[in-house]
Amino acid sequence: MCKVGAVADLNTKELLLWKALAVYEQMVLYADNYCMQVKSEIGYLQKEKELSPVMDEIQQKSNNLKISTCLIFEFLNLLGKGRNVNDLTAMAKLVSLVTGYSQNSILNTAQQGFNFSKQHHGIIIQEVNDVLQRLQMPFVIDISKKY
Repeated sequence: MCKVGAVADLNTKELLLWKALAVYEQMVLYADNYCMQVKSEIGYLQKEKELSPVMDEIQQKSNNLKISTCLIFEFLNLLGKGRNVNDLTAMAKLVSLVTGYSQNSILNTAQQGFNFSKQHHGIIIQEVNDVLQRLQMPFVIDISKKY
């Protein structure tokens, strides 16, 4: 870039100064915007890191609710007291008393049906099924079945 002081024509000098000012402002504004984006991203990552254990705990409780409910429902089926015979509300009340989870949460989950995924439920279901097999129970929880 040429030195503005060396330019004799005042109009050209003024135009060059305006252009330099515009470039400077763009660089500064871009830099500020970039810094704000980086700060925002860092803040988001820190908040995500803080909340991650809480979110994992919430997900774990939801997984345990489904698996516990499904397991108790399967025991009731084994006794001939499943959904076809008994009121779902009474079954949800029993599960609530046994597990300590909210009767409404159990009822809502049961009404929607249980879908399991290997990613969220696979390890726990495998452990439950191992225990069921050691106890020689006539059923296991099928991860691909909708309950």
